[in-house]
Amino acid sequence: MPLERNRNALLAFSQMKDTTVFLLLSLITLFIRFPFFFRDYVDRDESTFILLGQSWVDGFLPYTQLWDLKPPLTFAFFAAIISIFGKSFVAIRFAGVVLVAITAFFTYKIALTLVSKKASVFIGIICVVLLSLFGSLQGVMSEHICMAFFVPSIYLLLSKNSSFSIFLSGILVGATVMVKLNMAFPILFLGLFLCYESIFTNRKTSFVQVVLFGTGALTIILATVTPYFLNDITYTWWESVILAPLEYTEARRYSVFKLAPIFVITAVFLFYAHKSKNLDFKNRNIQLLLITIIGVLFSFAKGGRINGHYLIQLHPMLLILVGVVVSNLIT
Repeated sequence: MPLERNRNALLAFSQMKDTTVFLLLSLITLFIRFPFFFRDYVDRDESTFILLGQSWVDGFLPYTQLWDLKPPLTFAFFAAIISIFGKSFVAIRFAGVVLVAITAFFTYKIALTLVSKKASVFIGIICVVLLSLFGSLQGVMSEHICMAFFVPSIYLLLSKNSSFSIFLSGILVGATVMVKLNMAFPILFLGLFLCYESIFTNRKTSFVQVVLFGTGALTIILATVTPYFLNDITYTWWESVILAPLEYTEARRYSVFKLAPIFVITAVFLFYAHKSKNLDFKNRNIQLLLITIIGVLFSFAKGGRINGHYLIQLHPMLLILVGVVVSNLIT
């Protein structure tokens, strides 16, 4: 009887449609995050983003009336919610549920190219937990927004080969970097990988598609500059989005020993996965995930510090690789 139940459970997982998986992940996300819908304060970053969003709704571009050290699409996200639903914490926190569900769903979709559907669903659920359960993660952080763009862009690079999908992936990474500037490093590493692939290998990415990827990213970046250009304050954008974060990074460098744990843990895991042959490092999908992980870790090293919510940028990709290793160990 227990064996029969296990078979039935496996069959149920294998027959789950993507819409069902998305609904499941959304409900789990809502269950975890709902108790925090009605709090007026979760994290000072979220509160600042709300104020900047309200200022934009009132007709003031970011960095003109109020200022904060984030790219403009972070504030655009909050401005869009406020303009549609008014001054509602519930609407903002519900939008956070959508962001986490999107990230977890595409984490599941990427995992599905490497492991079984059952394992992929569990990876998606764990992603929800890691992006929702602790401290400031219960608010809506800029990392939640950027990963809801970035993880789908990775999925498009992994699973699609049309020129349109590559361009759309570029659009998404452009949005990513205009939410969280340090994500420029993993995106740059991805672009270099695609260039190498198109020139030196027989893989499916062409150089034209690499150009489309870059064009998509630049399209979004230039779109954020346009309002400032039209108001003859382009330098305000340049100074606030590019120069100020660079100066901030140099001014707030911390001891390398505070960065060591996550680097050591990741390195030990990858070394074990390689030695045990539970990860196929010749697999293109795994290579792309490794490139993004290295890029994110490099951005942490350049920034000189890691706050807890920064790890949102690492969790989905690293979680997939951990899921692949665990799946290979137990099957």
